[in-house]
Amino acid sequence: MGGSVPPQGLVGFGRGLLSFPSQNKDVYGSDFSYCLPSYNSSNFSGTLWLGPAGQPKRIKTTPLLSNPHRHSLYYVNMVRIRVGGRPVPVPASALAFEPASGRDTIVEAGTMFTRLSAPVYAVVRDVFQSRVRAPVAGPLGGFNTFYNVTISVPIVTFSFDGRVSVTLPERNVVIRSSSDGIACLAMAAGPSNGVDAVLNMLASMQQ
Repeated sequence: MGGSVPPQGLVGFGRGLLSFPSQNKDVYGSDFSYCLPSYNSSNFSGTLWLGPAGQPKRIKTTPLLSNPHRHSLYYVNMVRIRVGGRPVPVPASALAFEPASGRDTIVEAGTMFTRLSAPVYAVVRDVFQSRVRAPVAGPLGGFNTFYNVTISVPIVTFSFDGRVSVTLPERNVVIRSSSDGIACLAMAAGPSNGVDAVLNMLASMQQ
């Protein structure tokens, strides 16, 4: 390789037979964990641990679930969403793990921005806008909540089975333009129809 460009590539860590963990199960078992760097950082790299011996200790966990209809994905049971410390009024049925209907939540590191099913996203968006209390400038690309004024960003918390919560700081809630001060809620609605219409995807920026 050489030169000033760092090594780059793509490796699959899903549950399929062709994934890296599946092909190296005899070496590393099925254990791995990772820590992603901030998306706008140029000074830090992420970390990947392979095998049971190197895994972090004393951390809170939530079970990884399986869906026989889409066995290669990693599912979790999300039970609650908070914005600015307040629960978002999303029906439990919209977050419940239901393999038969496809109404699930997956962890997906190969996608940058979280996508929530349209009804869930609409409520999260509305509560976010009410907490920011600034005029929304309108849609921009794939985002429909962006601001061209300075805003105070509320924290967002995802809660899961096992009393585990992930609280996102500002840098994981909005994406900012480096040139003109635009800030966008870094989440979007999923498709309105099809098999993924009821799927919630927690992407890399929100992990």
